[in-house]
Amino acid sequence: RSLGGPSPSYFNTKEECCHEQKFHFRDFADCMRYNLYDTFKYEGSFKYYVDYVNNRCVQDCHTVGVFIDGIGGECKLPGGIVDPFEIDLYKDAASCCAAKLSHATPDLCESNSDPDSAAAGTGMYYADSTTG
Repeated sequence: RSLGGPSPSYFNTKEECCHEQKFHFRDFADCMRYNLYDTFKYEGSFKYYVDYVNNRCVQDCHTVGVFIDGIGGECKLPGGIVDPFEIDLYKDAASCCAAKLSHATPDLCESNSDPDSAAAGTGMYYADSTTG
């Protein structure tokens, strides 16, 4: 019995389904990583999102060192898995810092957000109200 909605589309492979963007993921790689009906465990998009509490950007992943061969991405600074439809995700820490933490010094934000960053901070001083 039909409930009046569109009939489902069926595909032979996950790749074919993701290519058609039937689940409205932001990109092909995200769709390939996320499949609830597969034995594949979703490890995150490895993209960056803002962590306002710590004034840095962290990755959409949960285990340091996880790498997904063939799709790309490595979890270097896990912030936990987030819903890509509720949180803005960025391809790298620099893009995230520029978009979400523009009030902070870009080098400092990138340094705090990317363990492999060549940035070493600003060398300047600031007041830390969290210490006694």
